[in-house]
Amino acid sequence: MLPALAQRLDRQFAARRTRTYAAWCDRYLNHPLAGTEILAWRDWLEHHRITQPFKQAHREVYLLTDAERNTGTCSNRFAGHILRQHQFHSLTAIRGWHDKLRIMADATFPPATRELPQWGLRAEFCIKGYGDDAYTDIMASGSYLRLATDQVRFYPAGVPQNAAHDASHDGTRRRREYDVTRSSAG
Repeated sequence: MLPALAQRLDRQFAARRTRTYAAWCDRYLNHPLAGTEILAWRDWLEHHRITQPFKQAHREVYLLTDAERNTGTCSNRFAGHILRQHQFHSLTAIRGWHDKLRIMADATFPPATRELPQWGLRAEFCIKGYGDDAYTDIMASGSYLRLATDQVRFYPAGVPQNAAHDASHDGTRRRREYDVTRSSAG
């Protein structure tokens, strides 16, 4: 039930649905699964020195940071991680993102994107192929086994998509930037 609940919450946020406070309390706050307060659960487990056999209470919870509040249009929260490319590609597709597999022969890559038309935005997750000079992290097909992550950025819907240049080709990474404070009509 938990994955279905998480997907439902994600879809409702993207759809900009509104609920009365009473309906929200009934469906989420007082729901036996959704209404559990994670921090209280963690504190209880730590106080009683209980170790879980697999991640439940200590799975990732992403609260908005002060840095994200200050930038308003980007987040470094997911930057600097090394991920398995094919697993990332599959998860992005399941969650409504568009992504292109990175292969060593490509010099530029569009970021993974998710259109948020209800908000008039597009999210871009900047990623690039990750491998060493000995080509040990490359499959026989030329695709990278792993990706290096960078920022997640938000742009007005309709502005041209950014493109990243693979640092392994020229040692730099260039991006086109757009003023996200301006309207897409301006």
